[in-house]
Amino acid sequence: MAGHLESSMLSTHLLRGLSWDHSRAFPPAVAAAQRYEETHPGVRILWEKHSLNDFGHAPVDVLADKYDLLIIDHPSLGYTHAQGCLLPLDDKVNPEALKDLEAHSVGGSFQSYRWADRLWALPIDAACPASSWRPSRLEEHGPAPRSWKDLLRWADAGRVLAPGFGPDLLLHLLALCATEDASCGVAPDAFAPEHIALESLESLRELFSLLPAEVFGMNPIAVYERLSSRSDGIPLYCPFAYTYSNYARVGYCRYPLVFGEPPASPSGKCLRTVLGGTGLAISARCKSQDIAVDFAAFMASEAVQRTFYMQAGGQPAHLRAWEDGSGNALTGEFFRNTLPAVQRAWTRPRFNGFVGFQEQAGGLIQEWIQRGGPARTCLHAMNKAWQEAWRRGAAQGAG
Repeated sequence: MAGHLESSMLSTHLLRGLSWDHSRAFPPAVAAAQRYEETHPGVRILWEKHSLNDFGHAPVDVLADKYDLLIIDHPSLGYTHAQGCLLPLDDKVNPEALKDLEAHSVGGSFQSYRWADRLWALPIDAACPASSWRPSRLEEHGPAPRSWKDLLRWADAGRVLAPGFGPDLLLHLLALCATEDASCGVAPDAFAPEHIALESLESLRELFSLLPAEVFGMNPIAVYERLSSRSDGIPLYCPFAYTYSNYARVGYCRYPLVFGEPPASPSGKCLRTVLGGTGLAISARCKSQDIAVDFAAFMASEAVQRTFYMQAGGQPAHLRAWEDGSGNALTGEFFRNTLPAVQRAWTRPRFNGFVGFQEQAGGLIQEWIQRGGPARTCLHAMNKAWQEAWRRGAAQGAG
């Protein structure tokens, strides 16, 4: 591949990439592209960005018509496979580079981009929900909650904020369910065993009934902005939200946060939250595929992830970057403190139809918590949406 790339540099190659709109995502992508361009004359990589909501729900096949490089979320793989819009990478990337990424990706990051026996993206970012707090105010109230009972007590005292936006509520619920039964999400008739789903719904409602109503319009970024900006420091604690190391960095926000393990589940188990992060995929329509693959491997490599990708605000997916002392010094030990949670994180279903279920089911949970009613009614509606998602996926091509 190297000889082919050298000869191809004689003419200009333009790659267009799409990231999502946050300092954790866009600046590190631009930094990687800038350095790659400097060492590969004749290549231009132009990044654009869209919202966090569009990142999670916009149809990737439509985006692949316009962009060569796509930063994606792994639950979309069943859909993208059925549409045939991404380039499989397992036979395109250097085998030694693939071995390194597989052996040193954080948690299930690498495997989450495998679907239908092919690899569809390289992991570049890793995250899962973990806890965070304002350290200066925490001293006034004692240690952060470690049990669900302590969490409820803190919530009742007005110290807690958590993302209550619809999709986030579903992910909280899935975390509670997966902690009790890791096989959730595999049966076509229900997303979780009934007794586990009902107990988890009730626990979630008990917590969110104690939080301010404004949380139902807040995603993780909004929660972190509030926790890191209020001069009075109230609320001061978030039990679980997808992590952003940016908010642990001095100078990024007014009051940097400390991140750590989420509290235990209602049953007292170590909470298993839901894997997030991103992968770098390549459109099947890309006209400069060899260059795009080479750049993707460059951006995912340890050398880049551990250094200027991290320094530009990124949250790498390479384990060596998480263990590196310089990255942890930059973020108040964010990576070491949250690594155990990411290593055990549960991977969401990726069948064709799951993304639509995620959005619909989150709205059902939010409406139920706000309006009240039996948990069984909410669960029935969610399972109906789950079954319809399976049927639609099968009709469109299950992937």
